[in-house]
Amino acid sequence: MAVNQHLSLNHLSEPDAVSVTTRCRSDFSAFPESSQTEGVDARGRAQLRSAFTLVELLVTIGIIAILAAFLLAAVTSAARRSRSIVCLGNLHQQSITLSSFVLQYGAYPAEGLYEADGFGGQKGHWMKTLFWEDTASISPVLGEKMFRGIVYCPSAPKNLDFLPIQAGFACYGFNSRGISPTSLTTNGFGLGVEVVDGVSRPVPADHVVSPANMYALGDGVSGNGGNLTDGTLLLARAVNIQFNSDALSRIQERHSGKLNVLSCDGHAASLPTGFLFSDSSEAALSHWNRDQKSHPEMLR
Repeated sequence: MAVNQHLSLNHLSEPDAVSVTTRCRSDFSAFPESSQTEGVDARGRAQLRSAFTLVELLVTIGIIAILAAFLLAAVTSAARRSRSIVCLGNLHQQSITLSSFVLQYGAYPAEGLYEADGFGGQKGHWMKTLFWEDTASISPVLGEKMFRGIVYCPSAPKNLDFLPIQAGFACYGFNSRGISPTSLTTNGFGLGVEVVDGVSRPVPADHVVSPANMYALGDGVSGNGGNLTDGTLLLARAVNIQFNSDALSRIQERHSGKLNVLSCDGHAASLPTGFLFSDSSEAALSHWNRDQKSHPEMLR
């Protein structure tokens, strides 16, 4: 700028002072007022652009909630499948013990028959016969192993007494009756006992026509149609049972509407509850009986 830094407007005449002032203003006009706040405004606009609007925030939260719901459903489904796999593994372990017993004695565990009566290995009912070495009482150590071992289904309800053999809730049942009008039938077509000339005896292994197609063990459910009960050490298709109003919901929730069953040859499967207890076709009924016949008359 041409104005000397020592120049004072007081020594100039009024026209000259006006001229100098005008020139100074003209020179400063090269620097707009906005330039003084340009840096601050730029930073403010950058901050505004980096923030979420309310709509964007709500959309983001909605997307996260949907993804979380899908993830929770997947985790829950995986957990159920995992528990069902453990249950099937339990049945396989029970199958090994059952097969060993059948090979040793040539017959299946019998209901109500004992070694004292001349029937080898028999201790009253199937769980005692297969897993209980003391006919009088169960030791705390063995009881704990059974409680947490292969006779405990991880999908069964947690608020019940799971002590097997005693008066508690039993996770698994034995097809001792087959198709029968009542779960108390002792002369059915199951594996528990057969009556010959009025005498009860264990069912010989060779009396099972098709081991691959007959239920031996499974989730402990008995009944017919929607009239079902659980926790009774039985796997039975029976009409007249003591109905448990809470059992149906427990059964449906146990394996998502399915039940795990084990055939006499040792293979296990998850089958729909309806196929097991409501289907009246020959294919559905024949799996319950050792002669491989449907016996629909037993359900009337």
